[in-house]
Amino acid sequence: MEKKSYFSKILEFDLKEFTLGKEEFANENLRKIPIKVRSNSSSRLFEGIIYELLSWVLLPVGIIISLCLTFFIIAILVAIFSALFIDTILYPIIQAVGVIAVLLLTPIVAFRGIRLTLSAFFDARRSAKKYRINTQRDLRYDSRDPVLYLRSYLTDTEENIQKISKRTPEEDLNSVLQDIGPVLAVGRPEDTESQLGAKRIYVETETWKDTVQNLMEISQLIVIHAGASESLLWEMEAAKKTDSPSKIIISFFLWELFNADSRKIHYEQFKEKFEAKVGIKLPEHIGKANFMVFDANWAPGLIETSEWKKFFFCLSPSTVVRETLRPHFKRHGLYLSRVKTFIYCILYGAATLLSLNFFLFPLQIVPLHLRYFYMKLNARRVISHSNFLSFRQLSK
Repeated sequence: MEKKSYFSKILEFDLKEFTLGKEEFANENLRKIPIKVRSNSSSRLFEGIIYELLSWVLLPVGIIISLCLTFFIIAILVAIFSALFIDTILYPIIQAVGVIAVLLLTPIVAFRGIRLTLSAFFDARRSAKKYRINTQRDLRYDSRDPVLYLRSYLTDTEENIQKISKRTPEEDLNSVLQDIGPVLAVGRPEDTESQLGAKRIYVETETWKDTVQNLMEISQLIVIHAGASESLLWEMEAAKKTDSPSKIIISFFLWELFNADSRKIHYEQFKEKFEAKVGIKLPEHIGKANFMVFDANWAPGLIETSEWKKFFFCLSPSTVVRETLRPHFKRHGLYLSRVKTFIYCILYGAATLLSLNFFLFPLQIVPLHLRYFYMKLNARRVISHSNFLSFRQLSK
């Protein structure tokens, strides 16, 4: 008898003991498909809630500490420098410049500390989300037909180091697609922990092709991240056999991390293998397009994000994706939530007003200091004139 490693025992135990019976799926179509999902214990869910609360408590504390320390250090330096001119006529001007310097330099100098605080905050939140992932619960109560997300395992990443939030493109895409239905992706058999983004389901290695085909049949959308692996090309060929071109979307969104040359090279490789395997002619170039869709005759079309959307929604990539795909989905009877976009617009406007008020505040203080400067100057002139008159009287 072959001796199994500790890791194999743990993995087998997880898949055996913590899976959802097919009769418990809320969606009737999913009950007919042999898939497994990881469950989550109540203790892990509780830990996730605790970590989430701690992250939100530590965020303002860290920012306040960073700002206060920087403010006091700069204020002390400005006060020491101003004291050198306390008996001169330039003192009010130096004082006004010092106030402006304190208000403007404090957030700039504290930026490093605030950035470290935000990085720790997002790391804590990501860990809390992983603890709270419960695919079992979600599929038990969500009766909508799923959205199938297909990609190469090589594109799976724990985090995006290029962003302070560490959010991956898959997470942003999942945030949009879940408005339509639960987003399902076939997980790697060697997964040892939950992944952020699409909900991972697990299938038998021997029957994975049949399972994926069945999932394609019941899915509202089939979103395929462009790639050149053999398994992914087979999935694209199988997607064509569903004879539902309107529900197929090829995504280049993960290529946002690449420069123009890398995008071009990846697309050329993808185009060559896709046309040979699937038999559909693709455009020669995709430019800055992030998605490709098909009409009833399998003619491809590109969806490109307008520049104003990239500018206005620059702080939220998921909102950029949502507003980019909204017109296409609306034409096919699928509707995305407007609540998140509305909340983003409110927060963006409030942040803009606060920023403007912050930078204009020093300019409002300058006239007060200039007024004080002229009052002090006039007072000195009056004193000098009085002393002159007194001297004349005494000299007589």
